[in-house]
Amino acid sequence: NSCSARWTVEINAINRGNIRIGIYNLPGEEVAVLANKIYDAGSHSFEWNAGEAPSGIYLCKIEIDGRILTSQITLEK
Repeated sequence: NSCSARWTVEINAINRGNIRIGIYNLPGEEVAVLANKIYDAGSHSFEWNAGEAPSGIYLCKIEIDGRILTSQITLEK
């Protein structure tokens, strides 16, 4: 029985620059990298297909030109 669990993050970049988005489990292990390169200014959408990841709480860490934003993801299957 396969479960399709997807989570999307949308970013509106003011300037061209490096965007890195990582998904981490609670012990701090990185389980996915959604982006890690230079993007032009504008709107960008990134998706985490969490199909193989177990249910639980994850952290999404977004780094844009030295600024870091984090948000919590609760994955329920």
